[in-house]
Amino acid sequence: MGAFETFVNANLGIRKPLITDAGPPSGSQKAAGIIGSEYLDSDTNYLYERTGESNNEFDWVFTRKLGDSLINFSSGISEDFSSDLSIISGNLNSTGQNLENQINELSENLGSSQSGISVSDQILQISGDLDALSSQTISSRVDVFSGDENISIRYEDLGSTSVFDGAPNVLVTLNSKSTTPPVSYYSYMPYGISSTGFHVSFSSAIEEQDLFLDVMAKGDILSEETAYAEILNSQEILSRTGDPEGSVFFGQEDDNIYIFDGTIWHIFESS
Repeated sequence: MGAFETFVNANLGIRKPLITDAGPPSGSQKAAGIIGSEYLDSDTNYLYERTGESNNEFDWVFTRKLGDSLINFSSGISEDFSSDLSIISGNLNSTGQNLENQINELSENLGSSQSGISVSDQILQISGDLDALSSQTISSRVDVFSGDENISIRYEDLGSTSVFDGAPNVLVTLNSKSTTPPVSYYSYMPYGISSTGFHVSFSSAIEEQDLFLDVMAKGDILSEETAYAEILNSQEILSRTGDPEGSVFFGQEDDNIYIFDGTIWHIFESS
């Protein structure tokens, strides 16, 4: 191979085909080079590079303007992009600061009141007050006597000032006043728990004279606005005998509450 052929193969073969025409390559009849070819739009001096061989609409990609180096072109893009990022970052920082200021202001407003008590503490206090208004807990001591096998306990005898709305939770423990061990040991069980009272049964008749029950009952109390199915004259209520245990009526003329325990009516005077 001669020197000329060697020169051609070593140099001319690496040159990119350059096609020039007026208008973009998508509308040019001359834009038919191989992949990697460049196209120059003589109207705008825009350079395009071919990346495919199927469709001139999509095969040509704009790279730069004639006379601009790739370094300057990419640097310009980088500077513009960095500028945009700085603007966006500044906006986000400003928005974040404003949001933080608003949260702090809201927190300060919610965190304290004119009385110096935090709103959360006030809510807890109100919640506790509402709980106290809608429920009651009573605790008392009930003596157990020798010979007892079953005893009946009414909440009103334990100091209840309100009426339970249904059966409350009841806890019963048997204790002794004596400092010496008891004569006998007993199993016991509360049963028949209702809105007016309950019963306690022992495994055998009590032999000692110094035993007692610690009793605690907790539950929702009856609301006058919603609890009463009927409002009747007190004499009419007291004459009723066939109502189920736990029946509740409201006295028409005295505003008292009447609860039937299955045997008798219990009267709770209106406060």
